[in-house]
Amino acid sequence: MTLLSRAARRIWKLPPATTPVVDHHRDLPVPMRDGVVLLADRYAPRWPGPLPTLLVRSCYGRRGLMGFQYGQLFAERGFQVVIQSIRGAYGSGGALDPLIHEADDGQDTVSWLCRQPWFSPPLGMVGASYLGYAQWAVGMEPPTELAAMSIQMGPRDPVRTIYPGGAFALENWLTWAEDITGRPWANSVLWASIEGYLAGRRAVRRLVPAFTDVPVGEGYRRALGHRVPFLEDWMRHPGDGPYWQARSVADAAHRVRVPVGLLSGWYDAFLADTLDAYRVLHQRGQQVRLTVGPWGHSGLGDDWPAMFRDGFSWLRAHLAGDQSQLGPAPVRVFVLGHGGHWRDLESWPPPGVASCRWYLHPGRTLGRDQPPDSPADRFRYDPADPTPSLGGATLGAGDGPRDDRRLESRADVLTYTSPPLTEDLVVAGAVTTEVHYQPGLAYADVFVRLCDVAPDGSSTNVCDGLRRLSGPPVAEQPVRCVAVDMAATAYLLPRGHRLQVHVSGGAHPRFARNHGTGDPLGTATRMVAGVHAVHHTPACPSAVILPVLSRLPGTPVPA
Repeated sequence: MTLLSRAARRIWKLPPATTPVVDHHRDLPVPMRDGVVLLADRYAPRWPGPLPTLLVRSCYGRRGLMGFQYGQLFAERGFQVVIQSIRGAYGSGGALDPLIHEADDGQDTVSWLCRQPWFSPPLGMVGASYLGYAQWAVGMEPPTELAAMSIQMGPRDPVRTIYPGGAFALENWLTWAEDITGRPWANSVLWASIEGYLAGRRAVRRLVPAFTDVPVGEGYRRALGHRVPFLEDWMRHPGDGPYWQARSVADAAHRVRVPVGLLSGWYDAFLADTLDAYRVLHQRGQQVRLTVGPWGHSGLGDDWPAMFRDGFSWLRAHLAGDQSQLGPAPVRVFVLGHGGHWRDLESWPPPGVASCRWYLHPGRTLGRDQPPDSPADRFRYDPADPTPSLGGATLGAGDGPRDDRRLESRADVLTYTSPPLTEDLVVAGAVTTEVHYQPGLAYADVFVRLCDVAPDGSSTNVCDGLRRLSGPPVAEQPVRCVAVDMAATAYLLPRGHRLQVHVSGGAHPRFARNHGTGDPLGTATRMVAGVHAVHHTPACPSAVILPVLSRLPGTPVPA
């Protein structure tokens, strides 16, 4: 057991090591059906008998942080682990083309694994983010040897996360493309941590041209210093259709027949995919556990140790028969807001949720009663000076909750605020908004954000969402009721706080700005500003729809 492992056990509060001596076998060749050879590392504990096997398929390397978290730490606790670099990454053959080969390559890897003399069943899979997508890809045709999966913050339906609401998630995917193509992840755990932090800081500056210059297809190349063919291909395919259906592994939740552990965060860019997977598995009667914490996707806080503990307890239970570390309930969520805490639940969303509408009113207020007749509120959205994004569900270090007052001061952001609450308000479930919107252009976006305003005036984002609109090229667009999905949350707003809803024309660069022209994202240079209207009348009652509980079931539990 290494000194670093001992430190991680204390700091991350990990269970003790049971197989502390681990051998590391590097660069094992794994042939694919088309002749391409992928490379894998095996972390093998020195143990007299067979141990369960874990497979990790990674685009971030096999050593450094990946090798330490998934290889060393799991192996020290009773698993042999195989970490494989996906096609085109870290010495593996073929071209890097995410979302294309993971189903076939995953199946071929499992077949190769089962032929090795050192392999011992049962087989499990574990991993976060793209490593979770790689697990779902194997689940499209579940191998008979597969016995359990632990998927943390893993997407299933790429179009939902690459084009959320119909707009390209520019910041997320340029940051990710820079991450996996612009620099190798270091082999040293300590240096990987330092270098990763420094590279993240550099990336913020490097990516400025990609976010500000037009066209995007040229700006990103200036920022990264090289082309990323798969990124350009994604930008050429907005919306749904056969292109994205061929890359979706959403059906895996309907096909897997093994216990699945799921973990996400309320500010995770892949939260919706995780909750939908839970819903499908739960309805099918499959054994599933759901954990949702106060995290984003950046991996810079408590989510890393939580991911390890969650995955370890689930895999020990279902691959080694050790139920001692499983929690008492199948769902555990962190309740955000005042005095945040964990709750154990029997299901998500919890029973007893009631739909509650808060209406946008004249005077920029928010109330429970339907609005009276009143003139619309208008704002001007200018793509040359786009409304900026702040926090929320991104893949970078700027994710999560932020104080939104700087955003609210802009003239292109409409805010609607309730009176102080007279009693605690518990929101538990998916939040939506119906905005009666009259865009001034044929092409426009609607961005809506729900905030918690404290008595001191600080405004914290709870959840948000965007819809991209297109319509007939006429001077006067009709008023339309636009439904905006704003993600799910578990949030306690205490008495004395106020609800607030933002409406604006975008959140750039989290979502690529709408040029107002309908021109293709990668090549668009022309930008047109427009004046958009939000209506709030009895005939056009714009409202945020909250899933509300009188109280959360159960009692608060320790982390």
